[in-house]
Amino acid sequence: AVVAYRGHHRWLQTFEPIQSGPEHKQPGLRRGGVYLITGGLGRVGLLLAEYLVGEWQAKVALLGRSELPPRSEWPRWLAQSGDNGSRERIEKIQALEQFGTKVLVVSADVADEIQMKQALAQIRQRFGQLHGVFHAAGVTNWRQSLSEVGRPESERQFRPKVSGLQVLQQLLPLGELDFCLLFSSNAAILGGLGLVAYAAANSFMDAFAESRLAAGESVWRSVNWDGWPTDGQQAAPDFLARQQFVMNPRTAIEAVERTLSLPATGRLVVSVGELAERLAAWVHRQEAAGEKETPARAYPRPQLPTSYVAPGNEIERQIVCVWQELLGVEQIGIHDNFFELGGHSLLGTQLVSRLRQSFQVNVPLQSLFESATVAELGATIAENLAARVNEHFLAELEKLSPEEIEKMLTGSS
Repeated sequence: AVVAYRGHHRWLQTFEPIQSGPEHKQPGLRRGGVYLITGGLGRVGLLLAEYLVGEWQAKVALLGRSELPPRSEWPRWLAQSGDNGSRERIEKIQALEQFGTKVLVVSADVADEIQMKQALAQIRQRFGQLHGVFHAAGVTNWRQSLSEVGRPESERQFRPKVSGLQVLQQLLPLGELDFCLLFSSNAAILGGLGLVAYAAANSFMDAFAESRLAAGESVWRSVNWDGWPTDGQQAAPDFLARQQFVMNPRTAIEAVERTLSLPATGRLVVSVGELAERLAAWVHRQEAAGEKETPARAYPRPQLPTSYVAPGNEIERQIVCVWQELLGVEQIGIHDNFFELGGHSLLGTQLVSRLRQSFQVNVPLQSLFESATVAELGATIAENLAARVNEHFLAELEKLSPEEIEKMLTGSS
C-alpha cells in the first residue's frame, strides 16, 4: 500500500473509475499518421502495428534491438524450416504491408542516445513529421526471486523503461507529438512473485508521466496494463493461472482506443477485473487472511507434462494434502508443478502460511519459485527441520557444564 505523510495529514493512494462515454469514442489518432513503436518487433508492438495500419492506414516505424536481415534476404529466411523468430517477424511485417503501407523497421537500443538520434532521423527522412509514440519496449524475466535481484537484473529491467524513457524525453519533438503512450504494468500496483525489479521499473514510468503532466507536458501518458495476449509467449505462471485477467486482442485494442480518447490524466489503469477487489486480495491480503479461496470441491488430475508419483514420506504426504485442499485437485504427484496446477501468488501465500504452521519451520515465499514441486519443497522443509534439531541440540549442549559434557561423551553415569 502507498502512504504519504504531509504535515499533519496522512494520504492514501486510491483509484477512481473512469467511464468512457460517447464523447470519448474517438481515439486521438490521425488517419495516415506517423507512429513510432518501441519494442515494435515484439507481440504487443506487432499487434499495435496491425491495428494502426489496418484501421488508420498509418505509417509505422517498428523499433527494436533485434536486427532483421536485409529485405533482399527475406525470401531465403522465409524458405527455412524450423522455429525461427526472424522468419515469424518477417511474415508479420509482410502481412502488414498487404494493407498498402510500407513498414519501416529500425534497429536501435532505445536507451542509447546516439542510436536513437539516428533512428529518429531515419524515421523523419522516410515519413516526415512524427505524430505519436507507443513506448512498449521492455524485458520480462518473471522467475527472479528477491534474493537473486541485484544490479544486473535491475539494469536489465530499468534500461528500456527508465533509461529509454529518459532518452525519449531528451530527443522527442514534444511540441509536434499528439501523445507518447508508456506501456506500464499492473505489476506496479498489484505486485507478484518474482516481479520486484519489473514492478519498480514500471513504477518509475508511472511517476514520470504524473510529474510531467504536473509540469504541463500533457503528451505523456502511462498505462498500467493487464496481461496482453501472448500467443504462447513465456509469461508469469501465477499471472497465466488467472486467465480472466489476460486481455484478448480485441479487448487490448479497444483499451488502447479508450485510453487515447480520454483527456490527459498522466496515469491510467486498465484492469480486466474489478481493481478494488484485486487490491483487497493481492495487496491487503484480505482473502489470504480468511483463506476464502479454498476450492469447495476437488477436480480430477489434469493433463500434465509430469507422470504421477505418489508421496514417499510423511513430509511429502502432508504437503500433498495442503496442495489438494488449496488447489482443489485430486491425486497430486510429488513432481507436479504448483503453477501448472493453477497456483498463483495469492494461493502461494496461503500455502506458505499453512506449511509454516504444519512443520513449525520458516518457508520463504520465494521458495515457491525455486522449489515449485512437492518433492523440492519437501527437501527444503526436511533441511530446515534438521537444522532446527541441530540448533536445539546445540542450545541444550550450551547449558551443560564441561563435566556433564564429558560424562555424555564417555558414557559414564
